[in-house]
Amino acid sequence: MGNHSAICSRENGSACLATGWERRAIRALKETLSGLTIKDDHTESLLYVLDRARSLLGECYGGLLTWDLRGRVTVWRILGPPNSQSICIEPPPQDIGVLTAVRDEGRALRLSNTHNVAVAWGFPPGHPPFESLVATPLRGGGRTIGALYLAQGEEQAELPEEAEEILELFAAVAKANLEGVYFSRELAQEHRVLKAVQTSMTEGLVVLDSAGRIVYFNEAAENLLKFLGAESVGKPVEDFLQHNGDAFDNRESVALLLDAIGRADGIDNTVDMTLSKPERKDLEIVVFPINMEPGNRMTALLMRDVTNEREAGVRRDAFVSLASHELRTPMTSVVGFSELLLTRSAPRAVRRRWLEYIWGESKRLTGILDDLLNVSRIQSGKLAAREEVIRLQEVVEEVVAGITPMTEKHHFVITVPPDTPHVLADRDKVAQVLVNLLSNAVKYSPSGGEVSVSARFHTTERKVVVIVADQGIGIAPDDIKGLFSVFHRIRRPETEGIRGTGLGLYIVKTLVELMGGEVWVTSELNKGSSFFFSIPAAVSSTQSKEG
Repeated sequence: MGNHSAICSRENGSACLATGWERRAIRALKETLSGLTIKDDHTESLLYVLDRARSLLGECYGGLLTWDLRGRVTVWRILGPPNSQSICIEPPPQDIGVLTAVRDEGRALRLSNTHNVAVAWGFPPGHPPFESLVATPLRGGGRTIGALYLAQGEEQAELPEEAEEILELFAAVAKANLEGVYFSRELAQEHRVLKAVQTSMTEGLVVLDSAGRIVYFNEAAENLLKFLGAESVGKPVEDFLQHNGDAFDNRESVALLLDAIGRADGIDNTVDMTLSKPERKDLEIVVFPINMEPGNRMTALLMRDVTNEREAGVRRDAFVSLASHELRTPMTSVVGFSELLLTRSAPRAVRRRWLEYIWGESKRLTGILDDLLNVSRIQSGKLAAREEVIRLQEVVEEVVAGITPMTEKHHFVITVPPDTPHVLADRDKVAQVLVNLLSNAVKYSPSGGEVSVSARFHTTERKVVVIVADQGIGIAPDDIKGLFSVFHRIRRPETEGIRGTGLGLYIVKTLVELMGGEVWVTSELNKGSSFFFSIPAAVSSTQSKEG
């Protein structure tokens, strides 16, 4: 706008005029800045800036265009006489003529003496006619997103030179506002992403400031530490841990955690802690520093519930020990009796008895290995079930016929009503479930007795329930809870001599659920157990009544 004199005289009228523009521009800019707000929809903000620039020139038009990332016009609005309401050009034309220079080259544009042929310059029909025009690009988010322009109506004097500078000044204000919009959007997006990550985390996160006060924790941390709440924010972590020290298994772990927090010097420190209430949990807490500006060190505590992992590890170690023992016993028998056959002469009846031992122990080995392979397939997700229509009575009779020679103390009773419908299941897997349940019934009723297999049809639920019952030692209520979990074995004096890997019932549950059924048990100590499993019926039966 030049460095004009502030002295007004008839000889220096142009200087006086320039000074007037400066003063009006400064006042308009102040008003614009005070009235401008950052809005997510930046079109209204841009129209506000445009209208303030237009008002400095009186009766001129103002125009606003915006482009998308592909350079297509998304908004075309006109402001100006006879009122300041914006006129929307719909649909916005994509061939924008001379204004492509503003978009593609990012430079200002001036048109003079257009003689009412605005259409020839690429402006759409219905655009107000004009004699002269100045345009300037709008930048936002690192690209040209649109343009502002001022146009003088027909039979009006050409836009003064100051119009370009005025438009550039107000475009600069618009740019600052746009950068605020984009920054606000980015900040909001980062906040949404950060909140989503923190909410989705299964690990608990607690953040401490440089003074060791709790400044943030996520929902997972609150779920892990039930005594962590809104009132904990702002409290020193040392006071917080000492106050709630009785919630942990021992206070030594609290001291170790505080020591790790104090040593958060760039090296991650891991502390194992055990919560004793409101429920027992094993926690693994990793303490690490958060890089901030110098002199403002923050510390994070990332905590993970490792209860199931630890329990699985204990069960796995116990299983390895048990499986080694279970495999070694039959292997010893196989090797021992094989050596006898090779090195000793014996009567035919004795040799046959040795071969029967080898055969029986080999069957045991095969069973153990089958269980291990089945667990491996289950846990790798490779176990699948066929779906076929099968007659339950046939499968039950075949399995019982195979189990009967294994025991002389038990007698088997089969009760499958003749009107029981066929079931929709995998025949081999139904047989495997029955083998496991019947083998258990024999093992856990060492004194012998009756082992029954029965079935009943539930018409309303369209399923057949199979029950395997024994008259054995029974199961205590406390042992039923984990009965169908992997590597689970009942530890009672009565079970000390009973061999097993603790995999059978886990496999039963998995196979039944794979076929769309459920499994459960009822038992009474010293009176026996009844195992139930359901499988979908292939057809309904109007003759069958719900059991």
